Amino acid sequence: MITSGGNRNPANADRGGWTGHRRFECFTVPACLTRASINATDPLYTAIDIYSRYVVGHLVAAGEDGQLAEALIADAATRERVDPDQLTVHADRGAAMTCKTVTQLLTELKIGRSHSRPKTSNDNPYIEASFKTLKYDPTFPDRFGSIQHARQYCDAFYSYYNHEHRHSGIGLHTPASVHHGTAEQIRRQRQQTLDTAWATHPERFGRRRPTPPDIPHRAWINKPDSTDPDEPAYTTHPSAPLPAR
Repeated sequence: MITSGGNRNPANADRGGWTGHRRFECFTVPACLTRASINATDPLYTAIDIYSRYVVGHLVAAGEDGQLAEALIADAATRERVDPDQLTVHADRGAAMTCKTVTQLLTELKIGRSHSRPKTSNDNPYIEASFKTLKYDPTFPDRFGSIQHARQYCDAFYSYYNHEHRHSGIGLHTPASVHHGTAEQIRRQRQQTLDTAWATHPERFGRRRPTPPDIPHRAWINKPDSTDPDEPAYTTHPSAPLPAR
């Protein structure tokens, strides 16, 4: 869930630049291997704040179901104390995310909708990157013995990911630190440590004062090819309206 100014047309919200958090949420249903057979999969529902990379909700289910997606969104919105017209949900065009129950929930909660363009996986890059981090973690098993095993693993992994994982996309802070607003204080403390090291051993750093990595001020989905920071949130490639169901 993340920033934005004003309401966005869900039919056109394929590009966006957001600042802050609890305003924009990416959602997808990637496949998570949970059966003894290598060919059997159960879906992993994941919701992430694209600015802080904080995973606000996840669920390993026995099948893809719009009602489960609805419950996960409602629970995340409640826990994050989302106000009406504050949040936009960006999702792929899978059946669970385009079903009538999810659409009605978002309307009732006054949550905006944004969908990836058809057959364009990089319209949902933050969730795809998060899923890759999950799959490439050294502890990720070759296969799960049961759905309970998969749930236990994902619970432990996302706790680690939110509170311990130093994310290169957010200045080597944890998602929780950025999400809950402590990252700037931590960055100042890092600067003090670097200043002390620079004063003590300037020869190690050359002529430049060392600085910690910056925390990005804006998160984009399909950033326009422009250096203008005031570029409109969406410009081209409008997504087609959702079909009637």
